[in-house]
Amino acid sequence: KSKRSYMSQCKVMTQILKRCPDLYSKAFVCVDGVPQKHTGEGNQIYKLKLPLDVDVGTALFAAISIDENLPLRKRNTFDDSATVVTAVEENAGLLDHGDDDLNSDAEIEEHDGNDNRLASRDRATSMVGTSSSFPNPAIDSNNRVRNVLSSGNDGGQHEASVDAMNPSRNKRTVSAQTYQNYKSALRWWHTYNNPEMEKVGYPWPEELNNIIAIQISAYKRDVGAKKRQGTMKQREGKLPYNLFGYKTISKFFAQMQPKKNMYTWSEGIFAGLFTKLSVNTIGRSDNIDDLLFSNMDWLDDSLTICFGTTKADQAGEKTSDVKRIFANPFLPELCCILQLAIYVWCTGVQEGNNGRFLFPGTDQNKRYYNILKVALANIDTKIDLGARREDIGTHSNRKFAESTSVSKIDGPSRTQVCLRAGQGVGRTQDCYMFSEDDGDALVGRTVAQLQLNADEFDVLPPHFDHETLKELEDYGWANVLSDYDKYPASFKRVIPFLFAQLVYHWHEGKLATLLPAAHPLFQQRIFRERGLIDRLKGKVVFEFGYCEKTMMTAHGVPGLILVSREIRKFRQHYDTTCKAFSEGLGVLKRSIEGMESGIYADLPGEIVGAILHRVAVNGAVPISMTDIRKVISEMIESPTG
Repeated sequence: KSKRSYMSQCKVMTQILKRCPDLYSKAFVCVDGVPQKHTGEGNQIYKLKLPLDVDVGTALFAAISIDENLPLRKRNTFDDSATVVTAVEENAGLLDHGDDDLNSDAEIEEHDGNDNRLASRDRATSMVGTSSSFPNPAIDSNNRVRNVLSSGNDGGQHEASVDAMNPSRNKRTVSAQTYQNYKSALRWWHTYNNPEMEKVGYPWPEELNNIIAIQISAYKRDVGAKKRQGTMKQREGKLPYNLFGYKTISKFFAQMQPKKNMYTWSEGIFAGLFTKLSVNTIGRSDNIDDLLFSNMDWLDDSLTICFGTTKADQAGEKTSDVKRIFANPFLPELCCILQLAIYVWCTGVQEGNNGRFLFPGTDQNKRYYNILKVALANIDTKIDLGARREDIGTHSNRKFAESTSVSKIDGPSRTQVCLRAGQGVGRTQDCYMFSEDDGDALVGRTVAQLQLNADEFDVLPPHFDHETLKELEDYGWANVLSDYDKYPASFKRVIPFLFAQLVYHWHEGKLATLLPAAHPLFQQRIFRERGLIDRLKGKVVFEFGYCEKTMMTAHGVPGLILVSREIRKFRQHYDTTCKAFSEGLGVLKRSIEGMESGIYADLPGEIVGAILHRVAVNGAVPISMTDIRKVISEMIESPTG
């Protein structure tokens, strides 16, 4: 999650603790009994006494588990109706302004004979009733679940009496994942160092970690019971849309035109690229927001992107892991490379950005979310996007990419998808398993929505050969893209491939279909003065698997596709050969039939003529059987048949 989201959750947690004066001495840094706040950016967060006392941590998460205000999320009905949002919700950062991230750290692994874990469990049990202000419902989960189930034996709707161990058992509380996210935020804040905020980091206590893990496990069972009785929803967080929904949303952004003072052309261009980058990188919106031009390059058949940091790599230790983005010339409305080309030619390098950020400005993920709401409100409600409009958010892009990738038969493995998404695959595996070129490329081709068959999957991006590139260099790239010299060297290597996309789709007629006639792209110099683009017609290379002209090779292609392509080539050769043989056989058959029909039709008359020829004037010459056979043989062997 982003620093902003974590700090927002820490603000809520310290406010919750502040409601319990009898914990002040253990929980806060106080002056004259008054909890103090941090300075600077953290001026809304009370100073915790670190390392955090185990009793304080346990009481805090017990309080979160029964708080009925925290789960009240803002729901957009897309009909301009009023929505009610509590102050606690706004402070908690639970509104889906940005990345509704539901990925969190894994629970601690169970180990037989783990004395620390057993000691933590005992301590957690002893915490029941520690504070009169905080019942501890997250500890004795078994009793709570039994109470919930037994209260529902009559099968009807009812309001059970308040359970002292679980006062919110029939109430909607935070989701299990949000509960876990609070732990992630607290652990991050505990180790975070920032002198400007007067914040000193301390190691995260193992005992506290174990106790909160037990509380989380118990709370998950409690949430399961609430789901069974209908108190809480079966699914948490935002939902993925389907492939048709992805196409529909992308087409809407492509066709998005200025509307009074509400939005301009740039909104659709920006949102289209943000969506495709989120899907193709399986990245969180915070990572897309922070993309740098200097972290984008081209390698063989793909665009490469590096993220500075990720949620699973806050220190940026794996920034060398690149994500490969592939072109999809068969579905231009979903092609990330084409959308990047449209974005670059239409926006250029904005003032003050100096060619640094792909999306300059602050909080671009919030901007994207607002544009996404506009799209969802204007797309015909009869269209099935795969999820309800209110369940689609910025995180739906990531969920769609992951869901469709792991569900492909013969597609990438779950581990490869997790590595691409920057998610942990297990504490031990994280130490030994890293993303590799071909595995990441396989996922990249899958999320590009290339069909897993020999017709599409190993397609190479439309590109220029060396001779054409030399012509363009002589022409001057600054004459092709006005801000060319302002981009870093790595991104300059990307631009020829972006230009090839525009040329290819222009001559294929797909650009005119995809974009409105008044789109800013068609106002650029290369389209106003189409001499260059017209000269390049037929010079864009379009190949599969391997290109002999440029020696470009398709990466991330399974052996199944290669074998399938060879079989297909053999089948084509076989079909061509069979067709030629069949046609030749037909010609031969017709020739024989013609010869036979001529012989059988003319032979009797010719035999009679030959016999009569042997009849002398003075009478008939005796004709033997041998003479008849000789006449027939001569007729058959003669050149005229």
